[in-house]
Amino acid sequence: MEERRRYPRITINEPGKITIPPSPIAVDCTILDFSPKGARLEVAIGLEFPDRFNLRLDSDGITRECRVVWRRENRLGVEFG
Repeated sequence: MEERRRYPRITINEPGKITIPPSPIAVDCTILDFSPKGARLEVAIGLEFPDRFNLRLDSDGITRECRVVWRRENRLGVEFG
């Protein structure tokens, strides 16, 4: 398969939190891979998320605004910004 990303992702497999403003409730996820422009996330089966939400990596504490670019079962591909 041809790689179409401008920024290659690195595998990190780290915990993160998804929040949907203005709610303060955070949902756990696993960040499977990551680049400066996006990430691939694994979420609990059965949970649905809007097209836009915030993602915080537990390792760096930085919150990033995300836009969902694809969905497959319990995985999401997101773009930052």
